[in-house]
Amino acid sequence: MIRSNNCGKYLVDMSSRKMRRLPTLVSLVVLFLTQLTAQSTRPLEYLQQDVWPTLTKSNELLHQGRFDDAIDLLTDSIRTNPQNGYLFLQRAFCHLKKEDKEPILPDIKTAAALVPNEYIVHNGVTMLEMNHQGDDALKLIDEFISKKADSESSYFLRSKMRLNRNDVEGAFDDIMRSVRLEPFLDDTRVRQLVNVLERVKARDLATDRFAEAIEFLGSRCKQFATEEYWKPYTLLMANAVIVSAPTRCNDTLRKAIADDIALLDKRSDVMAVEEMLDKLTATEPAIKALSLRADIQVSRGRYLEAIGDLTKALEISDLTQREKAALILRRSKIYSLASMPEKAAADLELAYSLDPDLKRQRPPK
Repeated sequence: MIRSNNCGKYLVDMSSRKMRRLPTLVSLVVLFLTQLTAQSTRPLEYLQQDVWPTLTKSNELLHQGRFDDAIDLLTDSIRTNPQNGYLFLQRAFCHLKKEDKEPILPDIKTAAALVPNEYIVHNGVTMLEMNHQGDDALKLIDEFISKKADSESSYFLRSKMRLNRNDVEGAFDDIMRSVRLEPFLDDTRVRQLVNVLERVKARDLATDRFAEAIEFLGSRCKQFATEEYWKPYTLLMANAVIVSAPTRCNDTLRKAIADDIALLDKRSDVMAVEEMLDKLTATEPAIKALSLRADIQVSRGRYLEAIGDLTKALEISDLTQREKAALILRRSKIYSLASMPEKAAADLELAYSLDPDLKRQRPPK
């Protein structure tokens, strides 16, 4: 992806959207091509300085509705610049505006052959989809990916195209390639991943696909374990997948949540943490999860809910006597906060009887 070019980044975002609103998309492409012609100090790859006036003039003719004049202008320029793919791309767009369907595909294929980059290919895919040539659009992106296997934005675009064609497994493979190649997860990528996973719920491949996504997002959380912003954000994104996972993924789910809990700190998104804990405690109670959720409940003044979580934790059979005493001591303190002194005193005595060392560790008043 040409990340240093604002126009290129804008086009990548634009071309990955659903092709449902022809007038809006046409306006966006016109705007983008106008911006392109304004970037004369930073020309895109293979774009020679002497074609800028031609591109600018063709845009002016398009705005005036003079489609044939724009096409003739570009055709004349192509005779002297036959290796310039951007001229072919612009001419394809003029044919699209004119609703002259036949010449669009040849011009786009020529442009992509001359300038094999995301800008040309993604624009070409957009135009072909708008021209109701979905199979040709898919073939174009397939050919590009076969030559440029590290184009994460192309995998993302193809994932959306495949999902629209009900190729759910292909869409999953592409979105996973995209998020693995993209260092930082973003909303659009994760939303697409969740969309695909929602579609595989009723299929036999659901368990494996959810497990793979959860494990990957868990590893991405660890990758940013020391980052002030990206750790909680990635955790939030992982949670978007986790909360939608089918219950038959429970083993992977429990492991992922248990690992993520260890990464939490005060900077993390509390709502996301609570959702993860709710999911975990609903499938199988765990001392770590219940204990952490009790802390969150106390911080929000929900003392009875916190007491309930610690009570559930005490019912887990593999607790040692010392662990049980520590939990009861914590519950005693919450009873005090909840203005229930009798129960607080009873828990305090029970904790000391189970582990006398707790009494000796009690700080002086």
